[in-house]
Amino acid sequence: MVNAGAVNSFSDEGFLSDFQDGHNQLFHFWAYLATAASAEWENPLGTVLELTVSETANFYHEIITQDSGSSWQDYGLAVSGMQTGLYIQLGLTPPDQLGNYLRNTLGPNGQGSYGFVPFLINLIPLAGNR
Repeated sequence: MVNAGAVNSFSDEGFLSDFQDGHNQLFHFWAYLATAASAEWENPLGTVLELTVSETANFYHEIITQDSGSSWQDYGLAVSGMQTGLYIQLGLTPPDQLGNYLRNTLGPNGQGSYGFVPFLINLIPLAGNR
């Protein structure tokens, strides 16, 4: 954990339970949002490449190299970060609506993972879900 023991840790407060695992959840969301929202590539192939890199990194980080912090909550939050980044890149979520989008997607009353996180926790628990 990057900021374990830090006085100003974000932890997982304010997130829907689909995305809470007791660790720094902003780390999982922001890295994937930033990668997917990148405007480095100005063509569809670049967008596919950014999403492929993001999903490969998420799969490797949470599933292949599991440790006690690996969880489906982190995996789902990263997927949500990729989705948000893509929406930003495509202009589907404009800057003046980003706060509302985040609240409605990630917040305690948000839509969350559409049920896939609880389903996977029960089906194939990762090391951090045991």
